[in-house]
Amino acid sequence: MLKNRAISNIVAVSLLLAIMFIVLSILYIYVWRNVSTVSIVQHSTSSPLVITGVHFTVDAIIIDVRAETSPAYVRYVYIFAYPSRALIDVIKLNPPIRVPLGKTVSIPVNIGSILGKISSKYVLVAVGSEYGSLIAVYGKPIPIKQIQTYLSKSTEFVLLAARTGSGLQVDPTQIHFVIINPALDTYQFYYISGSTVESVSGKLTLWYSNKLYLNDTSFSYRYNTLGPVVVFVDPYKATQTYTVTIVDIGGTPHTFTLPKLVNNPSEVIADYLICWEDLWWPGTTAALDNYIDEVIRVTIFVNGTVRIEPIHGSGAFLHMFMLGSLTEKQVLDAVNAYASLNSCLKGTEYNFIVFVKPHGTEYSASVSAQLWDPNTCTYITVPPLPVFYRLAG
Repeated sequence: MLKNRAISNIVAVSLLLAIMFIVLSILYIYVWRNVSTVSIVQHSTSSPLVITGVHFTVDAIIIDVRAETSPAYVRYVYIFAYPSRALIDVIKLNPPIRVPLGKTVSIPVNIGSILGKISSKYVLVAVGSEYGSLIAVYGKPIPIKQIQTYLSKSTEFVLLAARTGSGLQVDPTQIHFVIINPALDTYQFYYISGSTVESVSGKLTLWYSNKLYLNDTSFSYRYNTLGPVVVFVDPYKATQTYTVTIVDIGGTPHTFTLPKLVNNPSEVIADYLICWEDLWWPGTTAALDNYIDEVIRVTIFVNGTVRIEPIHGSGAFLHMFMLGSLTEKQVLDAVNAYASLNSCLKGTEYNFIVFVKPHGTEYSASVSAQLWDPNTCTYITVPPLPVFYRLAG
């Protein structure tokens, strides 16, 4: 039965990919023809919109769009190579962003994941309507090095497990941790056992469906393809309720609901649900059964604020969640300080540790437990689920 379902899934995916290829080919031809003369498109009197500028944050490119002649919706962002005008990527905005007449709206777009596809030194940015037609092109080519400079400072997150001890104890020689960068689709993993240190890097799994069926996957797929962390990407950028379901290898579904946070999608760069399998490490023989050892919602706002909401945690290991572009040494220094200062880091430089789940505990919106805040040296009773705010970068 599983084999037949797998064959059906392969056929369905192949058909979907074929349809997507045809649609993108048609879209490419249409857009390529329309972008042939940038200055004409940018200043066309028939276009309701003008791109007035492009600037950057640590996690996104910000496109400023003004409605000159009538209100309009922006549904697509196009990235072209320059000067070849080859279409590199089409980014769909969901929901579309409305630009009122006479107003300028800033549209944040994460293009870090497509940098590897770009062979040119410059790109052009354009926006399209709900129907895919080109509305406006920014006439100034953007240097790739400028984008890379900003994205090199993009927001990273660290998930760390202490494999031995009880309560809040951490032995720095028995830990493993993963540093993830959703903006660049990368992870760096470190496993420490005594004097042995193993590290591995890879492509972070960004999941654009709201369902993950682990019961249809092999161990090899979970280990090699999914890796230690799956990051669900909320396509609505927190503008409406989004529900994610993970079906574990035993067939049990685990559902997590992300309530609406904002009305305007231009306020949010990205809304992620980070799902960690804490038994993943190089050479592990664990089943990698559910990817819900930590489930954390992180919302990155255009104003530089990151909202962090731990939604579910479980398992025997102590967990730490950190925010910041951290090196291996910075993480290890923080863990050593945590161990030597009896879990209390108040007044230290290590306030990038956001929260700690003690050994052997489980928490959720319906399961009572206590998380530890090492910055205030106090316990947080869950539920209700706590929310932390930090600065991006």
